[in-house]
Amino acid sequence: MKLAAPAEADRELPALLEEYRALYELAVFRMSALDRRAPVTAGLFGVAIASIQAMPVSSQLFVFIATPLALVWLMRTTVNHARSFEDVIRRIEMIEGEVNRRVGKPLIGFQSTHPSRGVYVGGRTGRESVLAVFGSTVLLVAGVGYQFFVTTNSGGLTDPAYAALLILVIAASTREHWKLARYRYAPSS
Repeated sequence: MKLAAPAEADRELPALLEEYRALYELAVFRMSALDRRAPVTAGLFGVAIASIQAMPVSSQLFVFIATPLALVWLMRTTVNHARSFEDVIRRIEMIEGEVNRRVGKPLIGFQSTHPSRGVYVGGRTGRESVLAVFGSTVLLVAGVGYQFFVTTNSGGLTDPAYAALLILVIAASTREHWKLARYRYAPSS
């Protein structure tokens, strides 16, 4: 890549720095979204599962079906936030390199010199948040499954069908976790 003419560089450098600033705001949003997911959601689902026996039977069925499905949604959206956070921090890293190249010295470099750079998709925050949501999902699926089999005493075809639903939820959550580990940022041209 050829160096820009001085007048052109005078216009481009502020644009790069503005993108850098905006991306850091987006990074803060993604980190906050990741940090809030596990404790808030696990608490809400935990309360719902714990109160199942006090609910009318018609409401119990809704909780038994909706909770596992909502856990898949939670896992998918958490993984999406982690991927998006990865995209942001990789782009920030690219801008740092470009700014440093243009000014001729290492002026900015938090992301490009970070010790965990490229180790985990979405950084340590993304990794820990996804693991926390995955662990919460497993525990909540076990809890809702236990409550289902203790509360309903349904027998027949309902028990294997519900067990299959719970297995599918764990499999879908595991798949999302697996896909995240293989994700790689690909900058657009």
